[in-house]
Amino acid sequence: MSSKITSGGKPIQTSLWEYFDKPQVIKPLPSPGQKGLQEYIGRFTTLPISQLKRHIQRDTEVRNLKKITKRGINGDSWQAPRVVYVKSTKQLLVYDGDHSLHLWLQLQLEKYPDAAEVVVEYREVDAIEEYHQLFVDFNLEGRTGISAEVAYVHRYYAGYQQQADLADCMRAAGVYVYGSVESGGRVGDPQGCKIKVNSAKKCALYASGRKSGDPTSADVPNSGMYFRPAVDIYRSLPSFKQTKDQLKSELVGALVQLVRAYPAVLNASVHYGDFRLWFHNKLAMSEINHEVSKWKIAGGSVHNKAEYSIAKGIVLDLQGNPKFKGITTTKLDKLFA
Repeated sequence: MSSKITSGGKPIQTSLWEYFDKPQVIKPLPSPGQKGLQEYIGRFTTLPISQLKRHIQRDTEVRNLKKITKRGINGDSWQAPRVVYVKSTKQLLVYDGDHSLHLWLQLQLEKYPDAAEVVVEYREVDAIEEYHQLFVDFNLEGRTGISAEVAYVHRYYAGYQQQADLADCMRAAGVYVYGSVESGGRVGDPQGCKIKVNSAKKCALYASGRKSGDPTSADVPNSGMYFRPAVDIYRSLPSFKQTKDQLKSELVGALVQLVRAYPAVLNASVHYGDFRLWFHNKLAMSEINHEVSKWKIAGGSVHNKAEYSIAKGIVLDLQGNPKFKGITTTKLDKLFA
């Protein structure tokens, strides 16, 4: 997590409790210093594997175990299963870390077939209802998962080539992915427009006339040639506030498809200005989501092809304007249908 508490990406200047009511303390957090360390260490123990039970646990899917081990098995990232002793039922129940436990069993019992105990994080509660609340706390309410954007930023700094190639495409296009308020938390062009990482990936592909795969270094020139003009058209909207707005994924993707399919019409100096003016006028008197929805419906609302549907709707709309006489959906259909 960031060293600063933020609200909407901006560090807060006052007490946290000015933003929401101070919650009740159900059980105290560990004390400061060595006392707190001993309190925390005291949560861990070893328990007999045979005594650990499940109670209405989620299915432990092979695909999830495959996902968490796809880069290998790292003991530094393994977390001890969390177990609670329910006094009323005299049961030891696993409430978090079932995937960690299964992974441990698969590997350690191959190496130590006589192993009878496993390290766990241990708690005690009075009633089964408290087990269910712990399950929800640790698996949903009491945790914050990282977003695709935060994951991208950290993979970028970890040296993943795919993330580095996408970052180069984003720099060429004048966009960035936001991962943190801290230094280095914007990857791409930090002074550009904010965009979702999956949208940036799609747009880099569209700029090269592709619909699938991963952007590579070979796509960087096309991102500058076709992705950037689409961003420039979008960011020039009077209603767009670059300091706080994020490019709407489906619309910016549609604009990239248009610029890629019709560069002579939309990217030439005279028509670029004509299209931008037409685009501005369309959105001047209409809420952007409403107009985008109309274009998507007009373009057929093709399943899983929202950007193409919007782009096609825009082309059909342009056909009613004499400045764009002769434009058809043929090139768009050939590339992105």
